[in-house]
Amino acid sequence: MPRPTVRELECFVAVAEEQNFTRGARRMSLSQPPFTRQIQSLEQKAGCRLLNRTTRAVSLTRSGELFLTDARELLAQIDRAVACARRAHDGADVRLRLGIVGALMDEETIRVFRRLRRAHPRCQLQLRDLAPNEILSQLIEGKLDGGFIGAMPSRLPASLQGFKWRREPLVLVVPEGHPFAKGGAPRLDQLQSELWVTMAREAAPAFRRQLDQLWRREGFDPRIIHEADRPLALLGMVATGQGISLLPASFSRLLSEGLVFRTFSPRSEAFLEHSFIHRRASRPVELQQLIHELRGRPG
Repeated sequence: MPRPTVRELECFVAVAEEQNFTRGARRMSLSQPPFTRQIQSLEQKAGCRLLNRTTRAVSLTRSGELFLTDARELLAQIDRAVACARRAHDGADVRLRLGIVGALMDEETIRVFRRLRRAHPRCQLQLRDLAPNEILSQLIEGKLDGGFIGAMPSRLPASLQGFKWRREPLVLVVPEGHPFAKGGAPRLDQLQSELWVTMAREAAPAFRRQLDQLWRREGFDPRIIHEADRPLALLGMVATGQGISLLPASFSRLLSEGLVFRTFSPRSEAFLEHSFIHRRASRPVELQQLIHELRGRPG
């Protein structure tokens, strides 16, 4: 099936935004017959009608509404690609857009970024603190080049690929003054009567999947009373005595006031693996260097 051309996409966006064929054609510096042919060719390639036409106005079909969002993003990506190529040709700075779950920003991650910047001094890192689901969405939309998340999703879209690059232990998080804030490392079966707070499945699906697997292995059924879409909100609920939680040890860097982070005694391994996800179609040399640094890090 032939793909739409850039010109066809531009004409579609123009008529959709102007809501009029005459104004859309004028905006594209075309007479109306060739402009109309561009739209007709696009609809033929799409296999559906994108516009409702009347003698006075143009409106989008449901298919057209969805197509308009992606068409705008495709044109924006083309503009970014051209701008990036020009900057590289002119010796200007190159921007690498990376999403990261805030708790993963630690000394080791900073060392990786520093090695990347030493290898590519003109590479500017644009870091965005996002939840795992937001990182995946923005990677799919082309708004990020790569992302640091916790657990690897069970399935990735065909446009993305990733790998595990390190792991860290899970720890028990309780409020100060809690009976298990001191003493020996508790077993999970000792916590059966406790109330639990955890990350929402929608915000961190892969992490919740790993927790569910751990609880099943331990024969443990936690009483979850609150879910949070951000780590800080979860820690705040634990600190105010609303429940306890199992979290990656790195979360202790986000908030410590009113909290105690404890080791516990599971019958099986209790680790969270950290993953790096990136777009298959976007492999600038700076991203390749970052992947090399992550895969080849000591230990």
